[in-house]
Amino acid sequence: MALDLASLKSATNDQLLHLVDRRHPEYQDNLDHWRFLEACYKGGRSWIEQNIFTYPKEGKREFAERKKRAYRFPHSKEVVSLVNKYVFKGSIERRETLPDAVKEFWGAATLLKRPIADLMSTISLWSSTFGRIWVVVDNNVPETVVTEADRKASKGRTYSYFLKPMQAYDCQSASKKDPLSACKRDPLRRAA
Repeated sequence: MALDLASLKSATNDQLLHLVDRRHPEYQDNLDHWRFLEACYKGGRSWIEQNIFTYPKEGKREFAERKKRAYRFPHSKEVVSLVNKYVFKGSIERRETLPDAVKEFWGAATLLKRPIADLMSTISLWSSTFGRIWVVVDNNVPETVVTEADRKASKGRTYSYFLKPMQAYDCQSASKKDPLSACKRDPLRRAA
């Protein structure tokens, strides 16, 4: 099913459910691994509960005491933070002969209007944790906008955000000329 507005308006409930429920064939195979990587990054008690197992000759009491003494310092988080600290230590020099739209984006690259340096630091952090994440560039400019003056009056702008691997369910492209369509969990929408 195409992802244009006309197709979505005329779609049946079954077609819409199929669209929303679809997953990449390898998504389910990798989901537990992605969750493990995130848990290793965060550390803490929940990591211990899920990843500490009994030794072959260890009794229940010894195992319970060992788990009670154990802690999971987030070494992964410390290493990633240390690398990020050095990567983003210096100020980034950018050419000043760029279009105003690019400069505007760099000044307010996210929906919360955070600068591009903050966004890239966060992207670097999660790329170091998962290996690969998705970065989405979008805009909130109304379709009726035609000129730059209209865009400024509408307060529409380009922004970006990232998706962790477990938030990107599937993607497809109808042809090389069509833009990539993705089925994702919207990070701004809270589950009911």
